Amino acid sequence: MVLTIVCLFPSLTHAIAQSEPQKLLRDANASFKQGDINRARLLFETITELYPLSPEAAESWFRLGQIERAELFLDAAVACFQKAIAHPRAHPRLVALAKLSIGFTGVEKFIVGKWKVRGENGDEGWKTLKGKDFWEVLEETHRYLEGVAREYFGQDESVTAAAKLGIAKIWLLRQFPRLAERTYWEVLKKWGRNDPVLTGLALYGIAVSKVKQGDYEEAIQAFDAFIRRFQAGSTLDGLLVLSEDWRLKARVWKAFLLTGMGQRGAALSELQAAEREGWQLAKNLQGKRKQRVREVLARVRRWQANLLDEMDRRDEAEEILVDTFALLGDTKEGIKALDMLIFLPSRRR
Repeated sequence: MVLTIVCLFPSLTHAIAQSEPQKLLRDANASFKQGDINRARLLFETITELYPLSPEAAESWFRLGQIERAELFLDAAVACFQKAIAHPRAHPRLVALAKLSIGFTGVEKFIVGKWKVRGENGDEGWKTLKGKDFWEVLEETHRYLEGVAREYFGQDESVTAAAKLGIAKIWLLRQFPRLAERTYWEVLKKWGRNDPVLTGLALYGIAVSKVKQGDYEEAIQAFDAFIRRFQAGSTLDGLLVLSEDWRLKARVWKAFLLTGMGQRGAALSELQAAEREGWQLAKNLQGKRKQRVREVLARVRRWQANLLDEMDRRDEAEEILVDTFALLGDTKEGIKALDMLIFLPSRRR
């Protein structure tokens, strides 16, 4: 009877077969978003093995690349992204995201300096960049992202802008802040106006570029523009993220610059404003987003203590450090507050 149904309704059988990889992909993506990475990995791998020529397999390779990158298996991540790009049924948008991901992974290799690798027996080890390898990775990534920007110029503004943001970051890493600033301005003027995340990242980059050039007053103006126009969010399927803690980081940068310009009172006010914003943000956030804000909050309070110490307000500095450890001692920055408190007496003038 079953065989008869299959023969009489081949289209139904085909539809059932087609729906299975789609269902698996939905389940895998749901697990991925919920943070159940082990289950997500298993489901994505299952799709690539059972339905290797399906569009769902192409997306699964991309998601596996994201998982590998998050776990710092950067070479494995690139290999997964390449499989997504080469897949015959990959959606053009997915191909673009995979190409950007390869470029961003190259930048990450330079920043972290070492990443995890797996041996033939599944053993884990580390690959470390040394000497000229650092710069070769960066130059190769620069050329790669330039190619992506050229390929998508006039076709996809957001992809072009993202590639340019990666290039600007590389200019900063290579200690060419003027070229970085020029590239960030290009993103802001040509492609960033309709996307608050691209706009925010470009403004922040301009401000940092100004700092690197020693233009502190202009840097402060750029950070002010970033703070005024700040809007947390993500773009390009989460490839670029502007999380809530960036606004606090901008205020910390401002305080640092104001301190360097001898304006300690203004710097302290800026940090106090950052703290107020931080506590308010933390109330409305959960999980990793909340933890990131709390990390910056602890750093903000340590900066306040440092300034108060320099202003001969030692008792206030000690009180802030004690409270910081009590309130935020579960963060890395909060633990540093205790270390700072221990060494504070040795800094007496």
